[in-house]
Amino acid sequence: MIEQENTNSQMTEDTQNLKKAATSDKKSQKCEIQLQEVGPLSLLVEDEFENVEELRVRGAISGSDVEFFGSVARTYSTMRVLDISQTEGLKEIPRRAFIDCDHLSTIVLPEGIIKFGESSFENCEALVSINFPFSLLSIGVKAFAHCSRLSAIQLPDNLEYIGAKAFRDCDSISSIFVPAKVSDIGAFAFTYAMHLRIFEVDKSNEKYRSEDGVLFSGTVLLQYPQGSEEHKYKIPNGVTKISERAFVHCSLLETVKMPESVMEIGNEAFYFCSNLQSIELPINVSRIGVDAFLKCQSLQRIDIVNFNNYFDSVDGVVYDENCKRLIIYPDGKEDDEFNIPDTVGSIAPNAFGGNEFLKKITIPASVSSLDNYFFDQFKNLEEIYSYKALTIVPFGFTLKSEDKGTHLTIYKRSSTSIWQKIKKVFE
Repeated sequence: MIEQENTNSQMTEDTQNLKKAATSDKKSQKCEIQLQEVGPLSLLVEDEFENVEELRVRGAISGSDVEFFGSVARTYSTMRVLDISQTEGLKEIPRRAFIDCDHLSTIVLPEGIIKFGESSFENCEALVSINFPFSLLSIGVKAFAHCSRLSAIQLPDNLEYIGAKAFRDCDSISSIFVPAKVSDIGAFAFTYAMHLRIFEVDKSNEKYRSEDGVLFSGTVLLQYPQGSEEHKYKIPNGVTKISERAFVHCSLLETVKMPESVMEIGNEAFYFCSNLQSIELPINVSRIGVDAFLKCQSLQRIDIVNFNNYFDSVDGVVYDENCKRLIIYPDGKEDDEFNIPDTVGSIAPNAFGGNEFLKKITIPASVSSLDNYFFDQFKNLEEIYSYKALTIVPFGFTLKSEDKGTHLTIYKRSSTSIWQKIKKVFE
């Protein structure tokens, strides 16, 4: 037991006693500190806790004391348990207090805490158990990001705010229950939680709801649980927007059916849905976000309902309504060559981003310019036919012939042996 006198005049003596006591506990690998006044912990040096596996603290502490505990846990990989449940006066876990404490497995907190600061427990990769005080109102941005072993969390009834990316990459979480008072969930709060199978929301929550385990806010589909084992999903009628990254890495999904009410598909909405095989965009879709279907390696075509006033689909490739802009060439489309239609004047960034089948592409004269990184999208391209001399020639390609009559310029990848030699030089 470490005793602390409650007088400023004895601060130096008390600090020396703290050091002696902490040192004497090294062999037992446990340390218990009893405090009557905030302050002396900041005067201790970290090596007083070098071999401590379990640290228990009682009495009054401050945010700076919590930061000190975090510093100790980062410095020494021996510390596994921190119990400050019997302390008082603490209102907030400071920003980044326990970031990168990757050996700390158990944290026990006191009541009275109202806020977990930004990145307060980020990258605590060994963290298995932590309690959420009933008094807690706010969980900050990235507070538990990359806590890959955290499997069971019980959000308190008084919670109001969950910050962006708060539980990103928490791979072991299987379910989330959103309490009634939560009124603000930040972007990507639960993305890349690869074993998350279901969202549940208190029925009295006025902003959020769950249907079939999927999280919604009003007419917006916020997130489909990435760990769901379902292969098919039908979006409910009335949904107008699919949020950014709503279906990211839902690797088991094969088909998603959208109702006519859907008008907007967010950026990377279906990113890396590797088994998604078919999709049909409804009549009212007016916006498709950047990389909405990128890395969908099984998606061979994207169809669009007739009479859509914003987009068209030709042989599974998505264009704007007049086929003047090529928007998406499906990643799973297995053709080895593609002639861009001569109606196309522009190509959306990363339109071919994930396709590995194309070996030959023809670019019409109608295409006025190409993005500087246009050719970086192609993994196995061997020939480029262009009706204009290219101002950007991809690395490893050389001019092979030029037809003056049709102004067709042909570029081919260097021979395999030369190409391999070039690769070796740069590897």
